[in-house]
Amino acid sequence: MHELTHPVLREELKQICSHIEEVLRHVVEALNTGKAPIAELANNQLGNLESYLEKWAGDSENKESAAIIQTQIKEIYEGIKCLIEQVFNKIDKKIAFSEKAMQEIEYLIGNVKYLLRCLGDVAITGNPTLVKYIIETGASLADSIDKFSREHNERISNGVCTSEARLIYQEIMGLLKGIVQRISTVVHWLNRI
Repeated sequence: MHELTHPVLREELKQICSHIEEVLRHVVEALNTGKAPIAELANNQLGNLESYLEKWAGDSENKESAAIIQTQIKEIYEGIKCLIEQVFNKIDKKIAFSEKAMQEIEYLIGNVKYLLRCLGDVAITGNPTLVKYIIETGASLADSIDKFSREHNERISNGVCTSEARLIYQEIMGLLKGIVQRISTVVHWLNRI
């Protein structure tokens, strides 16, 4: 595993991962409390990240890999932006999720936050064990998302879930899966810088 060749890029990627992790903390809190101001806080923090991303990675020594990483980070940002929109939708429409659905979402977001923390560490250290962990855990989380979605379809069949809740839950699952896949892509491209 090669270390990132540009020290500023390494540190900035770690900071971005930490920032996204904090936004996700507020997303979970908003989902749990049903309070729009907390969702708004997450949205504002994400907005601060957007302006930063516009300038990021422009001076890397390996522009192709850095550009791909930047694109994937922006896609993670867009996924989280859509996730926040779904939280607002859930709050505005006063849609309740089952305890099981909330546990699944919290489990997944908790693991995404941990993957982001590991990704930040990989950016600094180039640790091949963490690279392998991120890739394997990402694949495992994608499988868990598929499993949760199948189980959720069974709950729908049994009348446990409303159609409005189903749409939001499925959208959240799809967004989380995309974020996990993009984290794995970023770690793959870090190997090339």
